[in-house]
Amino acid sequence: MGRQRSRRCAAWVALLLISLLQACGSTGTREGVGLDAATERRSGEQVNGGSTVMACRRWMHALDEMVKARQAGDAQDQPVDGFVYARTSRFLSSWREELDTDDPSFRVWAAMLADRGREGLEAEWSRLSLADRHELLSLGRDAQAPDERGAERIERCSRELLAADLARPEARQAMLENSAAKDAYVDWQRWLGAYPLSRVPFSAGVRRWQEETQRTFDVAQDGTDSMPEGLTRYVPVGQPAGAGLSGRQARASSPWPRNALGVPILDAGDLSDLFTRHAPVLRMDVSTDDDRPGTMRVSPEGELLVDVMQPVAYIRASFTRWGGQVMLQLNYLFWFSSRPATSSLDLLAGRFDGFIWRVTLDESGLPLVYDTIHACGCYHEFFPVRGVLPRPVPEGERGNEWLFMPGEAPVLQEGQRMALHLASGSHYLTRVAVADISEAGDVGGVRYGLIDENGLRALPVPAPSGESSGRTASAYAPDGLVPGSERLERFLFWPMGIPSAGAQRQWGHHATAFVGRRHFDDPYLMESRFELPRPGTAEKKATPAKHGHGL
Repeated sequence: MGRQRSRRCAAWVALLLISLLQACGSTGTREGVGLDAATERRSGEQVNGGSTVMACRRWMHALDEMVKARQAGDAQDQPVDGFVYARTSRFLSSWREELDTDDPSFRVWAAMLADRGREGLEAEWSRLSLADRHELLSLGRDAQAPDERGAERIERCSRELLAADLARPEARQAMLENSAAKDAYVDWQRWLGAYPLSRVPFSAGVRRWQEETQRTFDVAQDGTDSMPEGLTRYVPVGQPAGAGLSGRQARASSPWPRNALGVPILDAGDLSDLFTRHAPVLRMDVSTDDDRPGTMRVSPEGELLVDVMQPVAYIRASFTRWGGQVMLQLNYLFWFSSRPATSSLDLLAGRFDGFIWRVTLDESGLPLVYDTIHACGCYHEFFPVRGVLPRPVPEGERGNEWLFMPGEAPVLQEGQRMALHLASGSHYLTRVAVADISEAGDVGGVRYGLIDENGLRALPVPAPSGESSGRTASAYAPDGLVPGSERLERFLFWPMGIPSAGAQRQWGHHATAFVGRRHFDDPYLMESRFELPRPGTAEKKATPAKHGHGL
């Protein structure tokens, strides 16, 4: 009897072990269609290099697990469930309802998802220790490429996995369904904070800030463009090719080539020229080093800091969908060491402060709208050019932050660029004016460089000796926030649903309205707020929508 009971127990244990092994070996529940080996075999992947594809899936999964274990994740773009090599954004997600998985445009879109994923994976790879990288490279080493490096394997495996998934109808459909971008707001915070009631005092606070800002701009627009005394001028390095072209000449240039989705395709030289051409002049009220823009660096001890001896603007190209077209946007991010406290209970003070200036261009490369936020997502302001008119506030948005437009952008003539006046300490934008490009040659101007913003995702970590350690660190934590940039306001503003309100954050995480919902990277943001100028109305002056915030 005892032996029978023992045999039954052994049988149950064996069945349990088999079940556990099957569960461990089949990660399809977590990774979706991306790791379903049976489906791969049925679809013919084994015939077409299936063993290589499966090896890539396993290796990419191992990389993903290692990154999570080391807390080295990058939060800029959002993962696509089931496709470890792909990541999505609000812009890419906006195409989900328009694409047919059998159309060529779907393949272009899927390749863009893979590009976003590859950038994120390469940034995460560079943050791992040398030992971790060696361990990963030893897994499934390709005999045909024994010296393959991490970035090379990421690129190769991404390419092979994308090709394999595009060959499977069920994988294409899953990619489409799983690529929705998540909201930057936390609904449970709003629910717990009784948002319908708590939004009332916050609306009043937003209104006060807008009224104060409007008064500042009204006083500044005195009809002159002379620079007030005592300001330090920061001017971009270099001159764009053909600087000084008039608007008429620029419009006569050839339109940019576009891919199957209508997204502009620019080579590095053309894009660099555009960034140089539209880079603003900063006119800073400098009281301390906290008012000097600088370069983000990591110390040998791993501390994040801003080197004010190397002023730069971090640049990023983005896109908006407007009037059936995809418009190019140029983003300029300036980092400051801190926003210093003005009192012992200054809720807005803290380490690091970022200022973002964005230029939305038409299909000819001329500005349509300028807008700005701080890197916390706060203080969103719009400055349209003449002929671009604000839309009425929709009925359902009344009472929410909709559009704050202190005025229209000045008209630039030949040889001019935008000039931005920033206040000391707060780095608030207090005036938008015009500067001659010739100012760049003035002795009193401080030159600033233009650096790809993606560099913030992989900052070199020097060894204590000062040499390169071979590793990088990100300016952003895995949650997309800048470590150490927390503000006391987060304890007061949490009912509005923004995680750690006031903290500086990574691209893709900028919620820009406390009351209502609004994202800086919303692909329909400009179209929902403004009407494109009609032919023949370019010189019509827009009426500034003072306090046009829908409150």
